[in-house]
Amino acid sequence: LMRYPKPLTKETAMIPAQAIDLVRSVLGPERLTSDRKRRRPQNATPSWGCCYIASEAVREILGRDLYTPHSVKVTGDVHWCLVHKETGAIVDPTADQFDTAPDYASGRGRGFLTKEPSKRARAILEDAWAAMDDADRFDYMEAKQETYEERLNDYRYENESVNS
Repeated sequence: LMRYPKPLTKETAMIPAQAIDLVRSVLGPERLTSDRKRRRPQNATPSWGCCYIASEAVREILGRDLYTPHSVKVTGDVHWCLVHKETGAIVDPTADQFDTAPDYASGRGRGFLTKEPSKRARAILEDAWAAMDDADRFDYMEAKQETYEERLNDYRYENESVNS
């Protein structure tokens, strides 16, 4: 089993659309709780009913510090997505399950149930990481390492300036 990398910094090498595509590529009815499996429509998209765990996984990929979990009511059920903390941009990894976009403005920011990704979200991250080819994994880690080193150098510079 391949372990996905823990976020090194707030920034990552992926843009939201890439993270969404990666997470969606490993979603399906096997990810659902038993209640959701029973309620799943025959013609549902693979992402149907996976909004909470998909949002957890995408937030982990993009950076926990950048996005707030957000919930909104859709046909009497709770739907989860992410909102960028600075820009307010909506990142909805399972938006493809709807014919009409949810009324995101009527929702609210909330926290996930656990501080770390849940067991089901970790399984998505593991499978998504395994689904990436070696070149993509290398590019992702290299970009994260460069970002980490840049931030470390900035931190050192700031501290040298303060201590001088």
